[in-house]
Amino acid sequence: MKIKTGLFGCWWMGLIGASLHFACISEAAPGFTYTGSLGTNRYDHTATLLANGKVLVAGGLAGFAETNYLQSAELYDPSTESWTTTGALSGRRGFHTATLLQNGRVLVAGGYSGSGTSALATAALYDPITGTWSATGSMAAARYHHTATLLPNGKVLVAGGYSSGFYLASAEIYDPISGSWSATGLMPIGRANHTATLLAGGLVLAAGGSNPIVLSNAVVYDSATGNWASTGSMTTNRLNHTATLLTDGRVLVAGGEVGAVSTSSVEIYNPSSGTWAVTGNLGTNHAFHTATLLQNGKVLVAGGKSGGFAIKTGELYDSVTGTWTATGSLNTNRIYQTATLLPNGRVLVAGGTDANYMTNALSNAELFDLNKPPYNQLTGELLSDGSMRLTYNGLGGINYALDRSFKVSPSNWQAQVTNSAGLGGVLIFTNTPIQLSNNFWRVRLVP
Repeated sequence: MKIKTGLFGCWWMGLIGASLHFACISEAAPGFTYTGSLGTNRYDHTATLLANGKVLVAGGLAGFAETNYLQSAELYDPSTESWTTTGALSGRRGFHTATLLQNGRVLVAGGYSGSGTSALATAALYDPITGTWSATGSMAAARYHHTATLLPNGKVLVAGGYSSGFYLASAEIYDPISGSWSATGLMPIGRANHTATLLAGGLVLAAGGSNPIVLSNAVVYDSATGNWASTGSMTTNRLNHTATLLTDGRVLVAGGEVGAVSTSSVEIYNPSSGTWAVTGNLGTNHAFHTATLLQNGKVLVAGGKSGGFAIKTGELYDSVTGTWTATGSLNTNRIYQTATLLPNGRVLVAGGTDANYMTNALSNAELFDLNKPPYNQLTGELLSDGSMRLTYNGLGGINYALDRSFKVSPSNWQAQVTNSAGLGGVLIFTNTPIQLSNNFWRVRLVP
């Protein structure tokens, strides 16, 4: 009789000689696995990929109360799958923007501190070499729920947002050389909770948002002239959606809210014609989700809100076919999380909340891996000394780790052994037979 014993599906195959043999069929198809947890629970933070491959997470909220705005910051190291504390911001802020500059520093601008009713106009620079923050010039207008876009000339365009009861039409340019801001053209209509996408030729597409009604119109900023011009309107009014630049130069806008209701509708903007066209719907309504362009050109949408509830659904968009397919779901329902494409092709999803944003900020993080690991079947042998020998078809020069857990959760995985081996390599795990049936197993690539 076969007995399932492990996370990836391990079955007893019977007693052969003095050893007990079993097979493990890996289910490590495209999907999410837990990685190291943040040191602080947070949502509505920012996550920025640094030039050194680490990810900087800054600010956010640990709960809805004004005292729960954060000034702490953390670094994720993909090589160790762990977080370390780095220099804290000079003050608390959430709903801000973070932009990687061409000099390797990170510009944090605006946001809200939870103190009083005013948005923030201040900005700060993070230096990854020293791990510290320093003040830089303040914006002319305090704002949050705005956008920030790195332009080809190295300057940063900040546009729109909300401040003291007003939806802002103003936009400003940050110059990293002088550390100062200057006004640029006004948008035709103020907006917040919109998206901004850098197009070819230094153009920036701002789409949707609210003022306070939900908008369908879109405008394009020309960095050469400093002016905005209207372009075609979306087919659907939406805010809290995502906009992703595809490899062919078009922009995929997905999900969001139409009024207070999340939607599954998706459309694509063509910069050549200035028009929008409907494409395949998401399988599930998503708002406050993340969308990430993968190295293979597909777009990963993950989590968000649907029908008032946080969801864990993951979906992949294929721009060739214009369709979505379900992929592995997140292990935790979450909204207001961040998603960052790592140099190794994985996607780091960090923090968020499970929809009870009053109290339940999350600290756990997950990795999405599109490529199926280079092993499909593991064979195991329980030896007479109580050790377990796993064999697999590995690739030469690649490190693999065998992890064990008695409970599938972010903090319970324990690395047992790491091997670098060629074809037919062997992983050895020392264990006792009595524990074997209670264990969950995973074999993963080590960055």
